[in-house]
Amino acid sequence: MQKNSSKKIMLLKAFREGLKALLNSNINQTTLTNSTIETIADNLLLKAGIKDYFDRMIYATAAYYNDILLTEDGKLMEINHEDLPKPKKIMSWNTIIRMF
Repeated sequence: MQKNSSKKIMLLKAFREGLKALLNSNINQTTLTNSTIETIADNLLLKAGIKDYFDRMIYATAAYYNDILLTEDGKLMEINHEDLPKPKKIMSWNTIIRMF
């Protein structure tokens, strides 16, 4: 039980550090969804097998805006389907934290 508690504390701290980096950057928030984003998200399920709705929405939003996708999700980093729109770039949170 103690080990899981330490891991949770570490993850929460990493989240706060990442959030601080984002808030101190010039990264803007976007509209999360519209019909085109939903279509991209649906195709991520059908063509790439991404089951998690929130992962699909995050990826689809970045692809729709041709923007950077911030993720630690290996499945999202490895999507390589020629029929699916792609984000401009995919980066990990650790990369962003090091930049700021």
